[in-house]
Amino acid sequence: MLSLILVQSSSLHQTNSIHMKTKTYFLLFMFFLCKTYAHAETFSIGTYIVNMGVTPQTVANGMKPYGLVYEFLKTYNIPIRLVIGAGKAKDSADFTYKGTKYKGGTFIIPKEYITTAVKARITYWKGQGVVMDTTTTMLTLTVTRTLTSAPKWTISNVNTSIGTTMFNNTGIPASAYSTKAPATIGSCDDILIMPHADPSWALHGNLYNWNRVQKGAIWSSCHGVSELESVVNPSNSSEQLNFLTTQGLINYGSHADGTPAYKYYFNRASYNGAPISANASDPVFQMMGIEDGAHTNGSEQIYIPLAGAGSGWRNTTKIGCYDSTHSSFTTFPNGPAAVTVYGRGFGLASAGYVMYQGGHDITGTGTANIAAMRQFFNFSLMAMVDKTPSITAYNIYSYLNSNSTYSFSVNATSPIGAALSYQWTTNSAGTFSSSTSPNTNFTTSNLPSDTTYSVTCQVTDACGRLTFVTVVIKPSYALPVKLLNFEAELLNTDAHLYWTSAMEEGLLSYEVQRSTDGVNFCPVANIQATGSTVSLNEYSYTDNGLQNLNHRVIYYRLKLQDMDGNYSLGPVIEVDLPNNGAGIVSLVPNPSSDVIFIELETSFSIYTSMEINDVFGRTIFSTDAPEMLNANTLKLDISHYANGAYFVNLKKKSGGNIIARFVKD
Repeated sequence: MLSLILVQSSSLHQTNSIHMKTKTYFLLFMFFLCKTYAHAETFSIGTYIVNMGVTPQTVANGMKPYGLVYEFLKTYNIPIRLVIGAGKAKDSADFTYKGTKYKGGTFIIPKEYITTAVKARITYWKGQGVVMDTTTTMLTLTVTRTLTSAPKWTISNVNTSIGTTMFNNTGIPASAYSTKAPATIGSCDDILIMPHADPSWALHGNLYNWNRVQKGAIWSSCHGVSELESVVNPSNSSEQLNFLTTQGLINYGSHADGTPAYKYYFNRASYNGAPISANASDPVFQMMGIEDGAHTNGSEQIYIPLAGAGSGWRNTTKIGCYDSTHSSFTTFPNGPAAVTVYGRGFGLASAGYVMYQGGHDITGTGTANIAAMRQFFNFSLMAMVDKTPSITAYNIYSYLNSNSTYSFSVNATSPIGAALSYQWTTNSAGTFSSSTSPNTNFTTSNLPSDTTYSVTCQVTDACGRLTFVTVVIKPSYALPVKLLNFEAELLNTDAHLYWTSAMEEGLLSYEVQRSTDGVNFCPVANIQATGSTVSLNEYSYTDNGLQNLNHRVIYYRLKLQDMDGNYSLGPVIEVDLPNNGAGIVSLVPNPSSDVIFIELETSFSIYTSMEINDVFGRTIFSTDAPEMLNANTLKLDISHYANGAYFVNLKKKSGGNIIARFVKD
């Protein structure tokens, strides 16, 4: 999430354990996830919503949006938001706005990035059939993920037409992919497209380490799948390309075809000793309608695990579409017979993703074909994260004065340890002291007050994988509103916030923002302004259940937004919860290069487990028996972690959890 930080002056006012800090209007951006993955974000008027749920689905309204997303990421450095309704049912809404139900995993293009050039491309993509709406009011949504990288594909040199047809349907250019033999796949290849192949160890054995060690992602279809899952190293029988099954699949020539109608999202509480599940909120399974008709042709339309004890799909494999009545169930009970599946290779969190889709005619133009192809591109947008550099933090000022110098910086890491290069660019009147360093000074010249600019830092590894951060900047601007006071009082475990203002001409709303560290804020409410310029305006908001945040001190501030999209931030106040213990007292040293010591307010015995998550929400370490120095202090070895930001997540026996952030340097 992008959180605004206000650099504070030293004045301090105390009222009934509530501390009010006045601050200068000196703003910088910092990358932080309010929660480890999804976060709330308020979008300005003029934001574009790509409607992915239009029915009937066509190549124009269902596939061309992926071409738009690719271009805006690759060419224009626009961070695209993806919104998926949490816990939704199949084909139900991600959210509703102005009476329209947006479905199927919705892409959002924030208003701040809509330049004249971008608007021209939006007009182009609308002409291609992409359905987009423009917001006419402020809109707050829970963003599932922010996309800042475009995928890079490699198509197997056998049966290339299946892959190229999918790209042609989206409008993604041929420059987005290369073509080569799987045996020549290497560290600079990210996503291998391998339809209708005849795999062997000699031609495909290198995929074993490419997936396990280099995080390479694989998509395959038709009978190449059962053949692939059965390939064994003739020199070492323990090495098998059974990426998504425990022992392999029945050969395509030894089982019947699928028997539609199929079912969706296989869930079982106990499957090979552990639960296995999929759901309609899964980022890969964002499509509309059913895909049954896309898998009725080809030499293998369905995939069935081998018979035998312990054989079956891996518990980490997600089964989106399956045949619950397949005739082979009576002979081979280790199903289900699956049509669309994906998961981590070999069930390893450190391996790349693998996806299989039955048949080899998914590239048609019917609604079922659109549903099937959309899952491939959803998979690609997710799988690319494993090898693409990530920007874990950055400092870029969002409001600038003319003829001034500002220190900008980015923190970036490569998931595979690749060396990184940097490139700063801007369309504003200014220069960088070094345009190729992660740390630079940006000096402005004259900045007209009615113009919006942007600053971008691209981070690229040696293979050309690229991510970016783009921040919209404006000349310093003060809203014509007087915030006379902002106070709070604690009643039981609820914070009651009060504020009074005057001269609200042009003011649209007050966004109440909350923080547990005084630095990284998330919105919790949006309250419309009265807009009165002749009287005092009084407001209040109650934030309930602060004890669930598991922090002693809670911070609040107001974001004041006007009709034109300008905003300013009010002072920060603190609420002290003296009885809200059972939290993390300290993480020291922080940053650290080798060891972090975690001091708790109470004994670890009140917790069930500890997880370490990266900034994408991925669990990189989990234990219910951490190394203890004493009952209240944990020792965490981070020497083998890649540099960047991480989160300690302690889960309580009584429910809930507490999260704290640390940096490996």
